[in-house]
Parts: sequence; C-alpha cells; structure tokens
Amino acid sequence: AELLRGLNRDAEAVELLTRLAAASPDDGYVGDRLKKAKAGQDKRPVRTLPQAMAQALGDEAGLIEEQEAIMAVMAGRGAKAPFNHLLSSMRQSALLLDPNNGEIRVQEVGKLHEQGKFQAALRLAQIGNPPKEMRALLYSTAGLSALELGSPETLEAMTEESLKIDNSPDAKIQAAGALTTANKTTRAIALIDQAMKQGPLSPEQQVFALMSRAQAHIQAGNVAGAVSDAQAAKTIQDDETTQQFLASMLVEGPQRHEGLAMMRHMLTEQPDNTGLMNNFGYSLIDGHASNEELDEGFRLLKRAIRLTPDEPNLLDSIGWAYYQFGDFREANRFIEMALRAYEPFAHWELSDHLGDVKWRLGEHDEARK
Repeated sequence: AELLRGLNRDAEAVELLTRLAAASPDDGYVGDRLKKAKAGQDKRPVRTLPQAMAQALGDEAGLIEEQEAIMAVMAGRGAKAPFNHLLSSMRQSALLLDPNNGEIRVQEVGKLHEQGKFQAALRLAQIGNPPKEMRALLYSTAGLSALELGSPETLEAMTEESLKIDNSPDAKIQAAGALTTANKTTRAIALIDQAMKQGPLSPEQQVFALMSRAQAHIQAGNVAGAVSDAQAAKTIQDDETTQQFLASMLVEGPQRHEGLAMMRHMLTEQPDNTGLMNNFGYSLIDGHASNEELDEGFRLLKRAIRLTPDEPNLLDSIGWAYYQFGDFREANRFIEMALRAYEPFAHWELSDHLGDVKWRLGEHDEARK
C-alpha cells in the first residue's frame, strides 16, 4: 500500500488498506495509515535501492526479535536475554546501507545500551544524519551510555544537544531526570522550573515534574524543598504513588515519624505489597531510632524477600539491615547479589552501601573502588 502511494496510485492503496483494516480491525497502525491515505497525508518518499534494502533488513531483524520473544514467553524463560549478535549485525548492516535511517539507529542504539555495550551505543548514536526527532532520542541514550562509562560531563553535553532539537516541557523534564542521575542537580532543577513556567502542563505532567524536582532536591541535600514539592504533587493527585513518594521524602528529615506513620497506614491497607514492605522496612532500619525499629524493619524485609526473592532493591535492603546488625559478611553477600542483578548497569546507592561494608571487612582497596 505504501509503495502504491509512492507511485501516486492512491485509490489502489486505499482499497488495499481497507482490506487490511477489515482483516485486522484492532490494528491501530493500519487504521491510521488508511485514514492518512484517504486524506492524502503523510505520503512517504520513494526509497532508493540501498534505503529499501536497509529497511528490509531492519524489518527482518524486528520480525526475528518478535518471534524470539514469543518463544521465550511460551518456554517460560524469565532470565535476561543474552546479546543477540545476529540481530545486531543485521541492523548495523542496514545502517551501512542507509546511515540516515533514524528508526533503525534508535533501535540498535537502544539495544546496545540495554545490553551494556555502552561504548558502542555512544559511538553509534552520533553517526549519520537521522531526522531531528530521532537525533534527540539518540543523544539522550548516548548521554546515559556515557554516564555508565563514568562521564557525567558527556551526559550533560549530550543532554544539551538533545534540548537544542526538542526543548518542549516534556523533553526538559525527562532531561532533568537524567541530569539528576548524573548529580547535576542545579541544572536539573533549573530545567524543571523552565518546563513548569513554559507549560501548559496536564495534571499528570505537573505531578511528574514536581516529583522529579523533589528527587533533585533530595539528592542535593535540600530535604525541605523535596518535601514541599512532594506535598504539592500529592495535592494535585492524591493516590498511592504520591502518598508513598511524600512518605519517602519525609523520612529523610526531621518529619521522619510522619513519613513512617504514612507508610504504616498504607501497609495496613495493602499488607502484601512488597514494594511498600521494602520502602517501610528500609526506612525503619536506615537511621533507626531504636532496636525495636531495627527489628521491625528486618522482619518486614525478610517477609518481603520470601515473596520476591530476586528483587535487587530488596536484596540491598536486607544486606543493609545485616550491616546495621554488624553482620558484615551477610551484608556483603546480599548487596553483591543486588549489584549483580542490576548488571550491566551500575547503581550508586548500592555501590555506596557495598563500599561501607567492604571497609568494615577490612577490604579497604575494594571499598575505595
């Protein structure tokens, strides 16, 4: 149908798309293409032979990937899929034929980043001349790969390049999240301030912006600012997410008892929610005010980990509880398990915990890493 449209045979294209829509009435993509064909909109340019071959290779890689995903579900495999060299080589071969194909480049860069091939993702993201909207996505992913390689400065530079292309409120809020991860909190807060003034933002966007700014504040050590933003988010949208977020900000400062009380109340309403158990349990043990708090938090975490034994944040929380009890070897075992579960990605808080544990074990060189 798209080829027919490219040859200006619009009536035939509409007829074919109509048949496709009748055969797959729930396929939104076909419905959208039919609507645009009838209106004479979004006619795709005729591809050159290399461009067509590149698209065919990319489509074939996507089809194989979908088939493998279906087979994995049918086989009940829950483990992380290994890096697929065949699919990567197919997509990279396609990019040799058509370096400016943004869709294929975004797919391949995303897969490389996901599988921990950060250097390759960083390089591949900066090649070719894809459409602007694709280039913004590529710069964003390149920045995250650079951060995993230990260069927050490169992430900041890539983020600024992305914002030159797309400086919408959404783009600024997303960029702020990445900058907060890189500990560039001043710039992150400034971007969110700009986004909120730029508007208009939907209630959901306002909540996300406020929570993102609160996260930047807490990372910068401004607990009062974080609590204020979390309360504002809860005022706009009072639900489990904003309540739990506000509680997690409150426990970081002098209103810790209020945060713990909120978590306790939420847990009575959802007693089997392992995420709540982890947040409440960790908040009890971290900076515990009494042995009773430490014991209660540990019991909660043990209960949660029986339900979800492979959850990395829970593994870290259990390890940190053992650290509070002075059992540094058990702490080391659980936190190392948590870090392995996060691989190929790093996690600064877990690494910080492990550094404290290694120091207590007398492994000072390992702790400094």
